[in-house]
Amino acid sequence: MLGLNVCAADTDEEATRLFSSHQQAVIARRTGRRGPLSPPVEDFESRLDPRAKAILQQALRCSIVGSPESVKRGLDAFIKETRTDEIMVTGNIFDHAARLRSFEITHRFTDAQQGRISRHR
Repeated sequence: MLGLNVCAADTDEEATRLFSSHQQAVIARRTGRRGPLSPPVEDFESRLDPRAKAILQQALRCSIVGSPESVKRGLDAFIKETRTDEIMVTGNIFDHAARLRSFEITHRFTDAQQGRISRHR
């Protein structure tokens, strides 16, 4: 079983905005500034220095962010690359309703996959 960060929304732009909460949390943990999950920020990545960008690139390699179509492509690629038959999906999204929507979007594509995908909340 492999773990995978997924942040799905109706558009790539909205998913990217929602994912910024998780990005902020990763940077905070890696730099010793733990705290509650922060609300999303528009254009978060454009505000980052090179060190923060490097932290995110390393820590979030196994992440899929985007619209339903982007998530489907990402899941297909992840399963093909890893040959896993089970995935534990996580979504560190500030807004609870948006988190549930992300899981709903992701779930749409689980039956289409050849492997089994476990859903844990």
